[in-house]
Amino acid sequence: VVMQLRVDCRHYDGGKLAFLSDVYSLLSAGQSIVFVDTGQVAKEVHQMLTAQCGYSCSLLHGEMDSVGQLAAMKAFRNGIN
Repeated sequence: VVMQLRVDCRHYDGGKLAFLSDVYSLLSAGQSIVFVDTGQVAKEVHQMLTAQCGYSCSLLHGEMDSVGQLAAMKAFRNGIN
């Protein structure tokens, strides 16, 4: 089952990162994709999900070289991250 969710986190206590942390603690999603505005925000989300929350995830943003981007997409398709 694929579910798409768009949430305006501007008024959520703690902002986007706190919202993601709270949502992932409540759901049992096998895989998910989180879209953000910038490479810097992508790095912050990746850091929070891996280091602070202990989730396995890949990082993909436009500042990465094509080899890194392709590796991240392949890992996601194969269910690795």
